[in-house]
Amino acid sequence: MSHYPTLVQFVRRCPDGAREDWRQAARFLQYYVGQPSTYSYYRGVLQRFLNYLWCIAEKTIRKANGADIEAFLRFCDSPPVAWQSSARFACFRGCAEDRWGNADWRPFLCVTQQRQSATQNSTPVILRTFLSHLSHSGYLSELPDPLLPRGPHSRARSRTTANNVLTEAQWAFLVKHLEKVAAECPKMERTLFAVVLLKSLFLQVSDLARVPRLRSNDDRYPRMADFITRSRQGRTIWFLRIEGKSGRLRWIPVPADIWPYIARYRRFLDLPALPSPHETSPILRGRQQTALSKRQLELMVHTAMTSAAKVLETQGRWQDASRFRELAGKTDCLRHTGATQALANGCSVHQLSRWMGHHSIDQTINTYRVIGLKDIYSS
Repeated sequence: MSHYPTLVQFVRRCPDGAREDWRQAARFLQYYVGQPSTYSYYRGVLQRFLNYLWCIAEKTIRKANGADIEAFLRFCDSPPVAWQSSARFACFRGCAEDRWGNADWRPFLCVTQQRQSATQNSTPVILRTFLSHLSHSGYLSELPDPLLPRGPHSRARSRTTANNVLTEAQWAFLVKHLEKVAAECPKMERTLFAVVLLKSLFLQVSDLARVPRLRSNDDRYPRMADFITRSRQGRTIWFLRIEGKSGRLRWIPVPADIWPYIARYRRFLDLPALPSPHETSPILRGRQQTALSKRQLELMVHTAMTSAAKVLETQGRWQDASRFRELAGKTDCLRHTGATQALANGCSVHQLSRWMGHHSIDQTINTYRVIGLKDIYSS
């Protein structure tokens, strides 16, 4: 903050604790530096939220409650003209050493009704993510999450999820197809392993990808050493440790049925069957022995799905082929397929919510309610 003199002056005029609010928001945004569009979107919402709290509500984050958040969302529906600009301006001007506030910048941009509606729908979601992060980091002792509106699209989201799931037969075909392709072309072993990992451990592509960190030469990506063991009730259990977008760590148990794929992939890499805690190499690596980017992983999944579709078309199974082509660009379909099958096999929704990195069990319920999630509290 020392390189932003006008920001320092502004924060001094705000309620006590505003400086720490700013630091927490800046730390949260660092997790999204590797995703420029997401970073910009999240930063805009947090700028509006903090400016509203400090200047209108005259509170800090720690003193805000659910009513303040609802008031902020109403404020976003129709912000004052003084808070809007007709063009997009940078917040600060100047060189790297000293950045000065831009008098033309405003928190809100005058946009079309359609774009404004999209922004309004995403603001509660972004706020929920931010506040949940503050709660898990210990900055907030109590989360006002129940008072955050759930939005009109929770049921629509669950319907969309239901449409992004492979049947058990389709999943079995995909794996057998990739096994056959990998036997003929060893380079496809990496694709087979990535697809199995995404589905079986309920992972997003970003969970396995290389994500740069701000002001650091160290990237965030899972390493072989993140396969770890824990002893429970006299048994040794393997987990995969994953650091999510917001920095939250989660430990996902590795099911027995994917160990043959782990051993197969490590054999392709000329490594022992079991991972070692001393292996710092990326789980999924490229030619330069560096972790793959999110885009590279997306292309791998797309290639796997379209190649399966081509085989199905030669067999005259046009409906299944169309399904694979439809889902080729939706990498989350593997994660949703794994979650759906886990629930159908009796997995506790509480455990699944934790493994998937959801902010609350309500998110899991709203996502999978259409696809057979019954009597969740009995699990």
